Amino acid sequence: MRLEKNDTKLYVWGEDWYDKVKRKKGVPWSIDVMIKDEPNKYPGEWTMYEPSLDGYPPTGENIFPQKAYLEIPANYKIAFDFLEWSHRVKIVSEGMLEFLQYHNIVEGYEIAVLDVISKKGKKIDVEKEYFALRFNLFDDEILGFNYKDKSVLISKMCGEKENEKQIFISNHITYRSALIFTEKIKKSIEEKGFIGPGIYPIEKYKKEGNIYKRNSLGFN
Repeated sequence: MRLEKNDTKLYVWGEDWYDKVKRKKGVPWSIDVMIKDEPNKYPGEWTMYEPSLDGYPPTGENIFPQKAYLEIPANYKIAFDFLEWSHRVKIVSEGMLEFLQYHNIVEGYEIAVLDVISKKGKKIDVEKEYFALRFNLFDDEILGFNYKDKSVLISKMCGEKENEKQIFISNHITYRSALIFTEKIKKSIEEKGFIGPGIYPIEKYKKEGNIYKRNSLGFN
């Protein structure tokens, strides 16, 4: 597919390791939470699954669990609707899941229902229902990354109109855990009051520092 620059503005919803000022209350850092197969069992073989190498859909031990546990820091009250994690997993509230599905994010991922627990394995009551989405299909044929001038190219099939794609999932190392979307989606997220990490214009978020910082902490 031939990619061309167009007038569509893109934004990234994700963590910027060098911008803690915009951190909202109730949104933990992704390195402070853990998704477990059982309260006392760390993630299994599914964390090693790579769609481009292992094929899609996943089979056997590569299958994402349908029920999992979100471990959070002690005495931390979560309130987020979207949180990036590792292994191409995004954590969302029920409201955010419905929002994504309304905007045609309906395939290419597996879903796990999450119970929220403390580090001691005790279930924590929270105000929202949470789900983990592991994405296995991506929009990188639509999005293009120009490393020379650090711009992002986008197909003309994408834009602000109702029948055009407006939310994108990337397997690019910088954006793998984040969400990419148009200005229209950004405004909808803000109007609905969804809570999450900072939303950045894509040209400002695309810092090499994000890559090195995440890799140094073992997150990819």
